[in-house]
Amino acid sequence: MATALTATEFANLRTIVCAIKRNTFGVVLETETIPTMRKTDNPYFGRVTKRTHYANCAIGRDYAVACTNRNPQAQDEYKAEKPKGKTWLQFPYFLQADNGSGQLYLRVTMNKNTAIKSTYFVDGREATETEAEEIKTFLPTAKLCQKQTDFGIADEDQVRVMDFKVEGVKELHQGNLWYKRK
Repeated sequence: MATALTATEFANLRTIVCAIKRNTFGVVLETETIPTMRKTDNPYFGRVTKRTHYANCAIGRDYAVACTNRNPQAQDEYKAEKPKGKTWLQFPYFLQADNGSGQLYLRVTMNKNTAIKSTYFVDGREATETEAEEIKTFLPTAKLCQKQTDFGIADEDQVRVMDFKVEGVKELHQGNLWYKRK
C-alpha cells in the first residue's frame, strides 16, 4: 500500500487541486485503497487492495450548497454537519483526522454520470473474475443519507461525497492540470 506523502508531494497535489475550477465536471481521479471489508469468514481480509478509476467527478463542491440545490422546493438551506471524525484543513478540498494521526483526506463529489471502474488485487496480483465477485460479497453496501431524504432529496438525486486518504491518490487531472504520484 502507498506510503505517506512527503510535504513536497502534498504541496504538489494541493496546487493542482486548488487550481481546478471549483464544482466543474471532467475531473479524472485514480486511487489505490484498502477496501473496507467484513472480517467474518472472509478469506481475503487483509489481503486486498483496490485500484479505482473515477471519470467525471468533482473537486471543490460545497456539500451543503449541493444538497440545497438538489431540492429547489426547500424553504431553508441544507445544514451540513461536521464530517465524522474529521475537521476541514482547507474547505472544501482537504480534511484532517480528528484522532491526532495527522491523516489527510481529499474530498471528492461523485456526479450522477461519474463512471467508476475498480480492479481488485489479492496479495499484490490482479484478482481473477471469480475472486473479484467473491470479494464484492464482503464489501459494505452503499446507504442513502437519511438527512438528505428528510430534506426532500430524491434517492437518485442524493449528493455522494467520498474522502480519500491523500496517499491513496495516484492520479488526478482535468484538462492540462495534472497530478501523478510516482
